Amino acid sequence: KQFYFWHRNKCFFWRIGLDAIFFGKLLVILLSLGILLLTYLIALNIFNKKTAVISALFLAFSQTFFLFSNILHAEIPSTFFILLGFYYFLRKQYSLSGLFLGIAFMTRFFQIFAFVALASILFYLFVRKKIPYSNPFYLSFFFLIPTIPYLILNYFLYNNPLHPFLLQSFMTKYTGWVFSQPFYFYFASLVKENVLILFSVIALAFILKKPALKTFSLSLLLLFLFVPYNLIAHKEMRLLIPALPFLYILTSYGLFYFINMFKKNKNLLLSLLYDAIRICLFLC
Repeated sequence: KQFYFWHRNKCFFWRIGLDAIFFGKLLVILLSLGILLLTYLIALNIFNKKTAVISALFLAFSQTFFLFSNILHAEIPSTFFILLGFYYFLRKQYSLSGLFLGIAFMTRFFQIFAFVALASILFYLFVRKKIPYSNPFYLSFFFLIPTIPYLILNYFLYNNPLHPFLLQSFMTKYTGWVFSQPFYFYFASLVKENVLILFSVIALAFILKKPALKTFSLSLLLLFLFVPYNLIAHKEMRLLIPALPFLYILTSYGLFYFINMFKKNKNLLLSLLYDAIRICLFLC
């Protein structure tokens, strides 16, 4: 799937007489800059400017993101379209949100989880009669616009519209053993990359305790983009790139939330920090 995406773009650049490798990398760099901008805008929409700035800086200096910001893999373009879809979701423009989530899915199959997360929220709100049926309908309908032609093409090529998905599932299970890692691989790697990422746990705990639509949508989207990769043996940090913007937004929010709590109640937080250290030492 990744090969097809970049091969198609390389052919486009080659056909118009441009250096396919150079302009392919240039496209990835521009999309990476777009990811930083969208991370800032999403954090600004949900929280505040201070959180937005720190979120974008955390992501910009992420080792994983920086390393793959000019490499021809599908993670960067799919992440860009996920963020774009979520940005319009927050603005309640569900048609554009569904369309960009569909493009993200066509860029990398695993991004179906982003659509499932946001569609589930709208469906739940519709069942509770808090939004009209048109909201989840438009999200789903426009998601199918880039997807349906692809399924039809698969039917004519392979006599099975789901053939590429079944093939991807097979490859996920039986290939890439050199990348087989234990279940804690991503947790340990993320902490090594930026220890402050532990503050995202504080943010998640607070958000789930007092959920609002925007913050809950952000948290659910992160979990849907993060958890599935932990369930397969094949683990690479580049696979987590779509989750990193949301993770660092929550990290920034959790960091500022902790600082504010510390100013209000130093003794309580020092006690909690002491207990956390004791638990870590016990586990080690």
